[in-house]
Amino acid sequence: MIRTSGGYKEYDTGGGGASLTDDVLAAIFTRLPNAADIVRCAATCRHWASVVAKEADTLSRALPPLPGLALGLFHQDRQDTAGAATTNTRKRKRRSTGLECSAPPCFVPTASGARLLGFNLPSTTALRSGLQAGGQHGHGVLDLSHSRPIASRNGRLVLELQSEGHVDRSLRLCVYNPMMGDVAVLPTLLGNDRPKIYACTLLTGADLDLDRPRHASDLDLDRPRHASSDFFRVLIIYNRNRFTAFRSYSSDTCSWSMETKKTSGPKLTNWDLGKLGQGIVLHGVAYWPLKRTALAVRFDTPAPAQVLMPPDGVPNPLQQLRLLSVTPDGKLCLLDSGNRAGYASFVRTVFEASTGEWVRECSVTSTRLKVKSAADINLRWFCENSGILLFTLGRGSSNPGTFAMSLATKEVEKLHDSVDCSSWRNFVGYEMDGVTYLKSIACH
Repeated sequence: MIRTSGGYKEYDTGGGGASLTDDVLAAIFTRLPNAADIVRCAATCRHWASVVAKEADTLSRALPPLPGLALGLFHQDRQDTAGAATTNTRKRKRRSTGLECSAPPCFVPTASGARLLGFNLPSTTALRSGLQAGGQHGHGVLDLSHSRPIASRNGRLVLELQSEGHVDRSLRLCVYNPMMGDVAVLPTLLGNDRPKIYACTLLTGADLDLDRPRHASDLDLDRPRHASSDFFRVLIIYNRNRFTAFRSYSSDTCSWSMETKKTSGPKLTNWDLGKLGQGIVLHGVAYWPLKRTALAVRFDTPAPAQVLMPPDGVPNPLQQLRLLSVTPDGKLCLLDSGNRAGYASFVRTVFEASTGEWVRECSVTSTRLKVKSAADINLRWFCENSGILLFTLGRGSSNPGTFAMSLATKEVEKLHDSVDCSSWRNFVGYEMDGVTYLKSIACH
Protein backbone atom coordinates (compact mmCIF):
# COMPACT_ATOMS: atom_id res chain seq x y z
CA MET A 1 0.00 0.00 0.00
CA ILE A 2 1.32 3.44 -0.98
CA ARG A 3 0.01 6.68 0.48
CA THR A 4 -0.76 9.28 -2.21
CA SER A 5 -2.05 12.82 -2.10
CA GLY A 6 -5.52 11.44 -2.75
CA GLY A 7 -5.43 8.88 0.04
CA TYR A 8 -4.12 5.31 0.02
CA LYS A 9 -3.85 3.10 -3.06
CA GLU A 10 -3.28 -0.62 -3.06
CA TYR A 11 -0.16 -1.85 -4.84
CA ASP A 12 1.55 -5.16 -4.31
CA THR A 13 4.96 -3.96 -3.13
CA GLY A 14 6.31 -7.30 -2.10
CA GLY A 15 5.37 -7.12 1.58
CA GLY A 16 5.01 -10.89 1.70
CA GLY A 17 8.74 -11.31 1.43
CA ALA A 18 9.26 -11.06 -2.35
CA SER A 19 11.31 -8.04 -3.37
CA LEU A 20 10.01 -6.14 -6.39
CA THR A 21 12.38 -5.53 -9.28
CA ASP A 22 13.32 -2.03 -10.33
CA ASP A 23 11.20 -2.31 -13.49
CA VAL A 24 8.09 -3.26 -11.50
CA LEU A 25 8.62 -0.44 -9.01
CA ALA A 26 9.11 2.04 -11.86
CA ALA A 27 5.88 0.86 -13.48
CA ILE A 28 4.05 1.41 -10.18
CA PHE A 29 5.57 4.87 -9.69
CA THR A 30 4.47 6.00 -13.18
CA ARG A 31 0.85 5.37 -12.14
CA LEU A 32 1.04 7.77 -9.20
CA PRO A 33 -0.92 10.99 -9.74
CA ASN A 34 1.69 13.68 -9.02
CA ALA A 35 5.25 14.55 -8.03
CA ALA A 36 4.42 14.77 -4.30
CA ASP A 37 3.69 11.05 -4.30
CA ILE A 38 6.98 10.32 -6.06
CA VAL A 39 8.80 12.34 -3.37
CA ARG A 40 7.15 10.22 -0.66
CA CYS A 41 8.29 7.05 -2.42
CA ALA A 42 11.85 8.34 -2.71
CA ALA A 43 11.87 9.04 1.03
CA THR A 44 10.69 5.52 1.89
CA CYS A 45 14.00 3.71 1.47
CA ARG A 46 17.26 3.83 -0.45
CA HIS A 47 16.10 1.20 -2.93
CA TRP A 48 13.02 3.16 -3.92
CA ALA A 49 15.05 6.38 -4.05
CA SER A 50 17.52 4.76 -6.44
CA VAL A 51 14.64 3.71 -8.72
CA VAL A 52 13.26 7.26 -8.74
CA ALA A 53 16.68 8.65 -9.63
CA LYS A 54 17.30 6.05 -12.36
CA GLU A 55 13.84 6.43 -13.90
CA ALA A 56 13.57 10.22 -13.53
CA ASP A 57 13.23 10.70 -17.30
CA THR A 58 10.35 8.24 -17.58
CA LEU A 59 8.62 9.45 -14.43
CA SER A 60 8.77 13.10 -15.47
CA ARG A 61 7.02 12.25 -18.76
CA ALA A 62 4.34 10.15 -17.03
CA LEU A 63 3.49 12.78 -14.42
CA PRO A 64 1.61 16.04 -14.98
CA PRO A 65 4.07 18.80 -15.96
CA LEU A 66 6.45 19.40 -13.08
CA PRO A 67 6.85 23.08 -12.20
CA GLY A 68 10.32 24.54 -12.53
CA LEU A 69 11.93 25.56 -9.29
CA ALA A 70 13.94 28.79 -9.19
CA LEU A 71 16.66 28.04 -6.66
CA GLY A 72 18.61 31.31 -6.86
CA LEU A 73 21.39 32.92 -8.82
CA PHE A 74 25.13 32.86 -9.35
CA HIS A 75 27.20 36.03 -9.66
CA GLN A 76 30.71 37.41 -9.25
CA ASP A 77 31.57 40.56 -7.36
CA ARG A 78 33.94 42.15 -9.83
CA GLN A 79 34.75 42.34 -13.51
CA ASP A 80 36.41 39.19 -14.79
CA THR A 81 39.47 39.44 -16.96
CA ALA A 82 39.01 36.59 -19.39
CA GLY A 83 36.26 36.78 -21.95
CA ALA A 84 34.46 39.89 -20.67
CA ALA A 85 32.85 41.73 -23.53
CA THR A 86 34.35 45.11 -24.29
CA THR A 87 35.23 47.15 -27.32
CA ASN A 88 37.95 49.07 -25.54
CA THR A 89 41.32 48.04 -26.98
CA ARG A 90 43.27 48.94 -23.85
CA LYS A 91 40.95 46.82 -21.71
CA ARG A 92 41.27 43.92 -24.13
CA LYS A 93 45.05 44.05 -23.93
CA ARG A 94 44.97 44.11 -20.15
CA ARG A 95 42.51 41.25 -20.08
CA SER A 96 44.67 39.06 -22.28
CA THR A 97 47.55 39.14 -19.85
CA GLY A 98 45.65 36.82 -17.53
CA LEU A 99 47.40 38.35 -14.52
CA GLU A 100 44.14 38.97 -12.71
CA CYS A 101 41.49 36.36 -12.09
CA SER A 102 37.84 36.69 -11.17
CA ALA A 103 36.61 35.75 -7.72
CA PRO A 104 34.83 32.40 -7.31
CA PRO A 105 31.14 32.56 -8.22
CA CYS A 106 28.79 33.21 -5.30
CA PHE A 107 25.35 31.65 -4.91
CA VAL A 108 22.33 33.60 -3.60
CA PRO A 109 19.24 31.42 -2.94
CA THR A 110 15.58 32.24 -3.26
CA ALA A 111 13.36 31.42 -0.28
CA SER A 112 12.24 28.16 -1.91
CA GLY A 113 15.85 27.36 -2.80
CA ALA A 114 16.97 28.00 0.78
CA ARG A 115 14.28 25.68 2.15
CA LEU A 116 15.21 22.91 -0.23
CA LEU A 117 18.98 23.30 -0.14
CA GLY A 118 19.78 24.70 3.28
CA PHE A 119 21.17 27.93 1.74
CA ASN A 120 23.70 26.15 -0.49
CA LEU A 121 23.65 23.91 -3.50
CA PRO A 122 25.18 20.55 -2.59
CA SER A 123 28.10 20.88 -5.02
CA THR A 124 28.79 24.62 -5.06
CA THR A 125 31.81 24.18 -2.81
CA ALA A 126 33.67 23.24 -5.98
CA LEU A 127 32.94 26.76 -7.21
CA ARG A 128 33.30 28.73 -3.98
CA SER A 129 36.37 27.25 -2.37
CA GLY A 130 38.38 25.99 -5.30
CA LEU A 131 37.84 22.28 -4.69
CA GLN A 132 38.45 19.97 -7.61
CA ALA A 133 35.77 18.48 -9.86
CA GLY A 134 36.31 15.59 -12.24
CA GLY A 135 36.68 16.36 -15.92
CA GLN A 136 36.50 14.56 -19.26
CA HIS A 137 38.21 14.73 -22.66
CA GLY A 138 41.64 14.24 -21.15
CA HIS A 139 41.43 17.21 -18.77
CA GLY A 140 41.82 15.15 -15.60
CA VAL A 141 40.69 17.21 -12.63
CA LEU A 142 39.42 20.76 -12.91
CA ASP A 143 39.76 23.75 -10.63
CA LEU A 144 36.42 25.52 -10.88
CA SER A 145 37.29 28.25 -8.38
CA HIS A 146 38.16 30.75 -11.15
CA SER A 147 35.37 29.77 -13.52
CA ARG A 148 32.99 32.34 -14.97
CA PRO A 149 29.23 31.59 -15.19
CA ILE A 150 28.00 32.49 -18.66
CA ALA A 151 24.71 30.60 -19.09
CA SER A 152 22.27 28.46 -17.15
CA ARG A 153 19.21 26.40 -18.03
CA ASN A 154 17.36 23.37 -16.67
CA GLY A 155 19.69 22.71 -13.76
CA ARG A 156 22.96 23.19 -15.64
CA LEU A 157 25.57 25.93 -15.64
CA VAL A 158 27.87 26.74 -18.53
CA LEU A 159 31.20 27.87 -17.08
CA GLU A 160 34.17 29.44 -18.80
CA LEU A 161 37.24 27.88 -17.24
CA GLN A 162 39.97 30.38 -16.45
CA SER A 163 43.59 29.93 -15.42
CA GLU A 164 45.21 31.94 -12.65
CA GLY A 165 48.52 33.70 -13.23
CA HIS A 166 49.21 32.98 -16.90
CA VAL A 167 48.02 33.89 -20.38
CA ASP A 168 45.29 31.63 -21.71
CA ARG A 169 44.73 31.99 -25.47
CA SER A 170 42.03 29.34 -25.60
CA LEU A 171 38.34 29.10 -24.80
CA ARG A 172 37.53 26.30 -22.39
CA LEU A 173 33.92 25.69 -21.44
CA CYS A 174 32.29 23.10 -19.25
CA VAL A 175 28.69 22.21 -18.45
CA TYR A 176 28.21 21.69 -14.73
CA ASN A 177 25.26 20.38 -12.73
CA PRO A 178 25.63 21.72 -9.16
CA MET A 179 22.76 19.59 -7.88
CA MET A 180 24.31 16.32 -9.03
CA GLY A 181 27.99 17.30 -9.14
CA ASP A 182 28.36 16.19 -12.77
CA VAL A 183 30.69 18.10 -15.09
CA ALA A 184 31.33 17.69 -18.82
CA VAL A 185 34.28 19.51 -20.36
CA LEU A 186 33.91 20.68 -23.94
CA PRO A 187 36.78 20.42 -26.45
CA THR A 188 39.00 23.50 -26.20
CA LEU A 189 38.72 26.12 -28.94
CA LEU A 190 42.21 27.27 -29.90
CA GLY A 191 43.79 29.75 -32.30
CA ASN A 192 41.41 30.93 -35.03
CA ASP A 193 38.61 28.80 -33.53
CA ARG A 194 38.67 30.74 -30.27
CA PRO A 195 36.01 33.48 -30.07
CA LYS A 196 37.12 36.52 -28.10
CA ILE A 197 33.69 38.02 -27.47
CA TYR A 198 30.67 35.73 -27.53
CA ALA A 199 27.17 35.01 -26.29
CA CYS A 200 26.11 31.56 -25.14
CA THR A 201 23.10 29.47 -24.22
CA LEU A 202 22.27 25.78 -24.02
CA LEU A 203 19.55 23.31 -24.85
CA THR A 204 18.88 20.20 -22.75
CA GLY A 205 16.99 16.94 -23.00
CA ALA A 206 14.04 18.55 -21.24
CA ASP A 207 13.63 20.91 -24.21
CA LEU A 208 13.27 17.96 -26.58
CA ASP A 209 10.59 16.14 -24.61
CA LEU A 210 8.16 14.85 -27.24
CA ASP A 211 5.19 15.83 -25.07
CA ARG A 212 6.03 19.53 -25.38
CA PRO A 213 4.62 21.54 -28.33
CA ARG A 214 7.08 22.13 -31.16
CA HIS A 215 7.08 24.06 -34.40
CA ALA A 216 6.77 21.94 -37.53
CA SER A 217 9.90 21.94 -39.66
CA ASP A 218 11.44 20.05 -42.53
CA LEU A 219 14.47 19.60 -40.25
CA ASP A 220 12.59 17.54 -37.67
CA LEU A 221 14.27 14.30 -38.72
CA ASP A 222 17.66 15.74 -37.82
CA ARG A 223 16.72 16.44 -34.22
CA PRO A 224 17.42 14.10 -31.30
CA ARG A 225 14.03 12.48 -30.80
CA HIS A 226 14.65 10.57 -27.57
CA ALA A 227 17.18 12.70 -25.76
CA SER A 228 17.78 11.74 -22.16
CA SER A 229 18.16 14.19 -19.32
CA ASP A 230 21.94 13.91 -19.81
CA PHE A 231 21.75 15.34 -23.33
CA PHE A 232 22.68 18.97 -23.97
CA ARG A 233 23.82 21.32 -26.72
CA VAL A 234 25.77 24.54 -26.20
CA LEU A 235 25.43 27.38 -28.71
CA ILE A 236 27.95 30.21 -29.05
CA ILE A 237 27.63 33.35 -31.17
CA TYR A 238 30.73 35.34 -32.06
CA ASN A 239 32.23 37.57 -34.72
CA ARG A 240 34.61 36.90 -37.57
CA ASN A 241 36.20 39.74 -39.54
CA ARG A 242 33.28 40.10 -41.93
CA PHE A 243 30.35 38.23 -40.41
CA THR A 244 28.71 36.95 -37.25
CA ALA A 245 29.10 33.21 -36.79
CA PHE A 246 27.34 30.39 -34.91
CA ARG A 247 28.67 27.11 -33.61
CA SER A 248 27.26 24.43 -31.32
CA TYR A 249 28.58 21.56 -29.23
CA SER A 250 26.50 18.41 -28.81
CA SER A 251 26.91 15.94 -25.97
CA ASP A 252 25.80 13.03 -28.17
CA THR A 253 28.70 13.53 -30.62
CA CYS A 254 31.16 15.06 -28.08
CA SER A 255 32.25 17.55 -30.74
CA TRP A 256 31.67 21.05 -32.05
CA SER A 257 29.57 21.55 -35.17
CA MET A 258 30.71 23.22 -38.35
CA GLU A 259 30.69 27.01 -38.24
CA THR A 260 27.67 28.69 -39.85
CA LYS A 261 26.98 32.33 -40.70
CA LYS A 262 24.35 34.86 -39.75
CA THR A 263 22.57 35.10 -43.10
CA SER A 264 20.10 37.93 -42.56
CA GLY A 265 20.86 41.48 -41.46
CA PRO A 266 24.22 43.09 -40.77
CA LYS A 267 27.05 41.69 -38.71
CA LEU A 268 26.60 42.40 -35.02
CA THR A 269 28.92 44.97 -33.55
CA ASN A 270 31.21 43.75 -30.78
CA TRP A 271 29.36 46.06 -28.42
CA ASP A 272 25.96 44.56 -29.29
CA LEU A 273 27.37 41.03 -29.17
CA GLY A 274 28.81 41.59 -25.71
CA LYS A 275 25.48 42.95 -24.44
CA LEU A 276 23.26 40.11 -25.71
CA GLY A 277 23.12 38.52 -22.26
CA GLN A 278 20.67 35.69 -21.59
CA GLY A 279 19.41 33.59 -24.47
CA ILE A 280 15.83 32.28 -24.18
CA VAL A 281 15.23 28.85 -25.77
CA LEU A 282 11.86 27.81 -27.21
CA HIS A 283 11.26 24.75 -29.41
CA GLY A 284 14.94 24.38 -30.20
CA VAL A 285 15.45 28.06 -31.11
CA ALA A 286 17.53 30.50 -29.05
CA TYR A 287 16.45 34.16 -28.95
CA TRP A 288 18.29 37.35 -27.97
CA PRO A 289 16.91 40.92 -28.06
CA LEU A 290 18.42 43.36 -30.57
CA LYS A 291 17.65 47.07 -31.02
CA ARG A 292 14.34 46.68 -32.85
CA THR A 293 14.02 42.94 -33.37
CA ALA A 294 15.27 39.63 -31.98
CA LEU A 295 18.09 37.37 -33.11
CA ALA A 296 16.85 33.78 -33.49
CA VAL A 297 19.09 30.74 -34.01
CA ARG A 298 17.87 27.17 -34.31
CA PHE A 299 20.31 24.73 -32.73
CA ASP A 300 18.43 21.48 -32.15
CA THR A 301 19.88 20.40 -35.50
CA PRO A 302 23.43 19.20 -36.34
CA ALA A 303 24.52 22.73 -37.33
CA PRO A 304 22.96 25.98 -36.04
CA ALA A 305 21.00 28.16 -38.46
CA GLN A 306 19.47 31.62 -38.24
CA VAL A 307 15.68 31.88 -38.11
CA LEU A 308 14.17 34.99 -39.70
CA MET A 309 12.31 37.40 -37.42
CA PRO A 310 10.31 40.56 -38.22
CA PRO A 311 12.69 43.52 -38.66
CA ASP A 312 10.99 45.68 -36.03
CA GLY A 313 8.37 45.77 -33.31
CA VAL A 314 10.54 45.15 -30.24
CA PRO A 315 10.41 48.04 -27.74
CA ASN A 316 13.75 49.79 -27.56
CA PRO A 317 14.53 50.96 -24.02
CA LEU A 318 17.98 50.83 -22.50
CA GLN A 319 19.63 47.42 -22.61
CA GLN A 320 19.40 47.02 -18.84
CA LEU A 321 15.64 47.66 -18.98
CA ARG A 322 14.67 44.80 -21.28
CA LEU A 323 14.84 41.03 -21.22
CA LEU A 324 13.30 38.29 -23.32
CA SER A 325 11.07 35.85 -21.46
CA VAL A 326 8.38 33.20 -21.95
CA THR A 327 4.66 33.33 -21.22
CA PRO A 328 2.99 30.50 -19.24
CA ASP A 329 1.54 29.15 -22.50
CA GLY A 330 4.95 29.03 -24.14
CA LYS A 331 5.10 32.22 -26.22
CA LEU A 332 8.17 34.39 -26.65
CA CYS A 333 7.78 37.79 -25.05
CA LEU A 334 9.84 40.80 -24.07
CA LEU A 335 9.81 42.38 -20.62
CA ASP A 336 10.76 46.03 -20.32
CA SER A 337 10.81 48.13 -17.20
CA GLY A 338 10.59 51.77 -16.32
CA ASN A 339 9.68 54.42 -13.78
CA ARG A 340 5.94 54.90 -13.38
CA ALA A 341 5.00 57.65 -10.94
CA GLY A 342 8.05 56.87 -8.82
CA TYR A 343 7.66 53.10 -8.78
CA ALA A 344 9.24 50.30 -10.79
CA SER A 345 6.93 49.07 -13.53
CA PHE A 346 7.18 46.09 -15.87
CA VAL A 347 5.52 45.72 -19.28
CA ARG A 348 5.10 42.50 -21.26
CA THR A 349 5.06 42.48 -25.07
CA VAL A 350 4.25 39.10 -26.64
CA PHE A 351 5.44 37.82 -30.01
CA GLU A 352 2.55 36.28 -31.93
CA ALA A 353 4.20 33.78 -34.28
CA SER A 354 1.05 33.38 -36.38
CA THR A 355 1.05 37.07 -37.38
CA GLY A 356 4.72 37.91 -36.87
CA GLU A 357 3.78 40.86 -34.64
CA TRP A 358 4.84 41.98 -31.16
CA VAL A 359 1.70 42.77 -29.13
CA ARG A 360 1.79 44.79 -25.91
CA GLU A 361 -0.22 42.83 -23.37
CA CYS A 362 -0.02 43.94 -19.76
CA SER A 363 1.94 45.95 -17.23
CA VAL A 364 2.68 45.58 -13.53
CA THR A 365 3.64 48.35 -11.13
CA SER A 366 5.05 47.45 -7.73
CA THR A 367 4.27 50.05 -5.05
CA ARG A 368 6.87 48.32 -2.90
CA LEU A 369 9.71 49.30 -5.22
CA LYS A 370 10.31 53.05 -5.24
CA VAL A 371 12.80 54.42 -7.78
CA LYS A 372 14.00 57.88 -8.74
CA SER A 373 14.50 56.98 -12.38
CA ALA A 374 14.40 54.01 -14.73
CA ALA A 375 18.21 53.90 -14.58
CA ASP A 376 17.89 52.47 -11.05
CA ILE A 377 16.43 49.23 -12.52
CA ASN A 378 18.43 46.43 -14.08
CA LEU A 379 16.64 43.33 -15.42
CA ARG A 380 19.13 40.50 -14.97
CA TRP A 381 17.62 37.08 -15.67
CA PHE A 382 14.37 35.31 -16.45
CA CYS A 383 13.79 31.77 -15.14
CA GLU A 384 11.98 30.15 -18.04
CA ASN A 385 10.38 27.20 -16.26
CA SER A 386 9.19 28.92 -13.10
CA GLY A 387 8.33 32.35 -14.56
CA ILE A 388 10.53 34.21 -12.07
CA LEU A 389 12.12 37.54 -13.05
CA LEU A 390 15.40 38.41 -11.31
CA PHE A 391 16.37 42.09 -11.19
CA THR A 392 18.40 44.56 -9.17
CA LEU A 393 17.68 48.08 -7.95
CA GLY A 394 20.56 50.51 -7.56
CA ARG A 395 21.44 53.26 -5.12
CA GLY A 396 18.75 55.60 -6.46
CA SER A 397 16.05 53.31 -5.14
CA SER A 398 14.69 53.53 -1.60
CA ASN A 399 15.02 49.77 -1.42
CA PRO A 400 18.24 48.73 -3.24
CA GLY A 401 19.13 45.08 -3.65
CA THR A 402 18.34 41.95 -5.65
CA PHE A 403 14.74 40.82 -6.16
CA ALA A 404 12.75 37.90 -7.58
CA MET A 405 9.25 38.55 -8.93
CA SER A 406 6.76 35.89 -10.00
CA LEU A 407 5.06 37.06 -13.17
CA ALA A 408 2.12 34.77 -12.39
CA THR A 409 1.37 35.99 -8.86
CA LYS A 410 3.16 39.39 -8.99
CA GLU A 411 4.74 38.55 -5.63
CA VAL A 412 8.16 40.13 -5.03
CA GLU A 413 10.86 38.56 -2.86
CA LYS A 414 14.04 40.34 -1.80
CA LEU A 415 17.08 38.08 -2.14
CA HIS A 416 19.92 40.39 -1.12
CA ASP A 417 20.25 43.80 0.56
CA SER A 418 23.57 44.96 -0.87
CA VAL A 419 23.58 48.32 -2.66
CA ASP A 420 26.33 46.87 -4.86
CA CYS A 421 24.05 44.25 -6.42
CA SER A 422 23.67 46.37 -9.54
CA SER A 423 27.41 45.99 -10.17
CA TRP A 424 27.42 42.18 -9.87
CA ARG A 425 28.99 40.55 -12.93
CA ASN A 426 28.29 37.24 -14.64
CA PHE A 427 24.82 37.13 -13.15
CA VAL A 428 22.89 33.97 -14.09
CA GLY A 429 19.73 32.57 -12.58
CA TYR A 430 19.58 28.92 -11.57
CA GLU A 431 16.51 26.71 -11.67
CA MET A 432 15.83 22.99 -11.95
CA ASP A 433 13.56 21.20 -14.38
CA GLY A 434 11.41 18.29 -13.25
CA VAL A 435 13.91 15.55 -14.12
CA THR A 436 16.72 17.22 -12.19
CA TYR A 437 14.37 17.75 -9.26
CA LEU A 438 13.43 14.05 -9.11
CA LYS A 439 17.08 13.03 -9.31
CA SER A 440 18.12 15.51 -6.65
CA ILE A 441 15.48 14.51 -4.09
CA ALA A 442 16.36 10.86 -4.66
CA CYS A 443 20.10 11.40 -4.26
CA HIS A 444 20.17 13.72 -1.24
